[in-house]
Amino acid sequence: MMKHKYLINFLGMQALWFAAVIGATAGVVWPAVVVLVVFMLWQLLPAQRVRGDVALILVALLLGFILDSTWIGMGWIKFASPGPLPWIAPVWILLLWMGLALTFNHSLAWLQNKLLLSIFLIIIIRFYSSVYPIVCSIFF
Repeated sequence: MMKHKYLINFLGMQALWFAAVIGATAGVVWPAVVVLVVFMLWQLLPAQRVRGDVALILVALLLGFILDSTWIGMGWIKFASPGPLPWIAPVWILLLWMGLALTFNHSLAWLQNKLLLSIFLIIIIRFYSSVYPIVCSIFF
C-alpha cells in the first residue's frame, strides 16, 4: 500500500507539471490550478498527510516567489510565458513550487538521508533541464 501512495504522489506531480507547462504555453493557468487543488486534496487527506506538508507548501511558495522573482529581476532567467507582471514569478511556476513541496515527504522521501545522492541528482536534473529545450529546438 505504501508504494501505491508514492506512485500516486509521483503521478500527481507529473500531471501538475504537464498542466502548468502546457497551460503556460497556451497562456492559461486554470489547468494547473485544478490539478494542484486535486493533488493537494488527495495528499492532505488524513490517510496520506505527513506532518509538515502544509508548512512545506507555504515555504515553497514563498521561496519560489522570492527566488524566481529575484532571478527575473537580475536577468538570470526569462520565462517565455510570464505572468501579467513580468518582473515577478508567474503563477504557473509558483504552482509547481507548491506541488514540488508535496513530494518531499512522499515520493522523494527516500532521498531525505542521502545528501550526496540528492546533490548529484539535482546537478543531473538541472543540466538536462537546460539541455532539453536546446535539443528539442534542433530536432523539432
